[in-house]
Amino acid sequence: MARTGEEQGAGLAVLFPLALACMLMQACNNGPQTISNNVSFKTRLSEYALFKGHMPDLVPAQDVVPIRIGSSLFTDYAEKQRLIRIPEGRKMRIQGGGLPVFPDGTLIAKTFYYSKAGN
Repeated sequence: MARTGEEQGAGLAVLFPLALACMLMQACNNGPQTISNNVSFKTRLSEYALFKGHMPDLVPAQDVVPIRIGSSLFTDYAEKQRLIRIPEGRKMRIQGGGLPVFPDGTLIAKTFYYSKAGN
């Protein structure tokens, strides 16, 4: 006997969650995945020398460029400073869809802060 479209849809509604659950369980059985790379991080943020002068003044170092984005999320009236440092002699490129591709060693930082009273 042929199944109606409604019966077939009900069967898919049961099979899809089961198939998804099986895929998720299989992915979990593989354990944590490790990506091998040679990335290391400095112990202190100040070692990156993002700022010149008195650090609380948030004046970017000469090779650090402040960036602004077109849309920013509300952060309880905190200010945000976004900085980027691309390694000397290297360039950022744009891939399909207009997405940026940064060279290895690029540093992107975002600092949240509240302005000093009276500023």
